[in-house]
Amino acid sequence: MMNDRSMIAFHEVGEGFAGMKRFCGIMNIMPPLNRTTYSDKMTKLHDAYMFICQKSMKKAALESREIVEENITGDISSDIDVSLDGT
Repeated sequence: MMNDRSMIAFHEVGEGFAGMKRFCGIMNIMPPLNRTTYSDKMTKLHDAYMFICQKSMKKAALESREIVEENITGDISSDIDVSLDGT
């Protein structure tokens, strides 16, 4: 559990495995993961992020469609603007 949380924390701040290893060295503690384990866990984390991302986008699309269908009149377009932050 702690390994997973450490990995996610370093990933989220943009440091990754090298940053986690450097931090452990500075703190004089053993690194919680080796590179292979880190890569395997990152693959699983990526899959989880993608699953949640797709689920969230589908939900947003359905909600948008419902709003458009409820408010449709002759002069309202069903086009919806989308903004992304690139992450």
